[in-house]
Amino acid sequence: MFFLTFAFQQVMGGIATPGWFDFFAKLTPMKKRGRLIGLRISVGGIGAFFTGLLLTWLLLRFAFPTNYALALLIASLFQFLSLAVQFRLVEAEPSKTVELKPIFAFLRQLPVVLRGNHDFRRFLVSAAFLIPATMPVGFFTVYALQRFQASESMVGAFTLSMVAIQVVSALVTGLTADRHGHKVALLIAAAAMLLATLTALLAPAVEWFILVFVFVGINAGTEVMSRFNIAVEYGPPEQRSTYIGLMNTVLAPFYLSGLLAGAISQMFGYEVLFGAGILCSLIGSWFLYSRVRDPRVLHGTSHSPDAP
Repeated sequence: MFFLTFAFQQVMGGIATPGWFDFFAKLTPMKKRGRLIGLRISVGGIGAFFTGLLLTWLLLRFAFPTNYALALLIASLFQFLSLAVQFRLVEAEPSKTVELKPIFAFLRQLPVVLRGNHDFRRFLVSAAFLIPATMPVGFFTVYALQRFQASESMVGAFTLSMVAIQVVSALVTGLTADRHGHKVALLIAAAAMLLATLTALLAPAVEWFILVFVFVGINAGTEVMSRFNIAVEYGPPEQRSTYIGLMNTVLAPFYLSGLLAGAISQMFGYEVLFGAGILCSLIGSWFLYSRVRDPRVLHGTSHSPDAP
């Protein structure tokens, strides 16, 4: 039952995301989207710190399964509060739409979008490497504890450093994206992931992994934010939802690289896994830098601070 409900939640999230982000892009001027989402991530990071304390108290205060049930209940209440705020948003003007077509005719049209928009396709190729580049993230903690026989109390320092840097870095990269485009922000995220894996591979002591998680926090606070923003900028306003949905569908298989990472670590060790992550980072970063053009340059809006 748990996995069924979790799968249902993920499916509904996938259905809602294109519409939600299209709504956000419609209500927010293009040159303010980065700082707004950066602020959202920053405030969320502060909230994550305090809710982490609350979660720790729940897990210690109540026995299983009551502790987990209470945590999930509180998370649900937060989600309903989010919906209550969204109900207060007003669409002053109707959204631009494309001609209504039968579902199968619409689906047959999607490959045409990919074939016709070369810049969007190149952007997806770069993301297809940068997503597997994050494979080592799930193994940094266990590698640090095993390699240096460190105390599990270090996990708290890792988490705190990651959350703390997100509070700052999300705001900085959000402003950077507004001024210079989301391609620059994505390059910052890619560089942070590369530095995280390199530092983990070369770290002489467990304390160095605090820096590893600082880099991870910069990546986590930037990459998804800018990837969604740049995707909607590649297409016309009436096709923003289509571009988001296409991006999520095309890139979904690459998130399974986490399963591949587990197999690599078991068969060849963590060092080989980290090496594979570094290789993906280098290829994805090079492709993003040299082959992907920023949509604001393509549309001539790179120097317009009030572009809609």
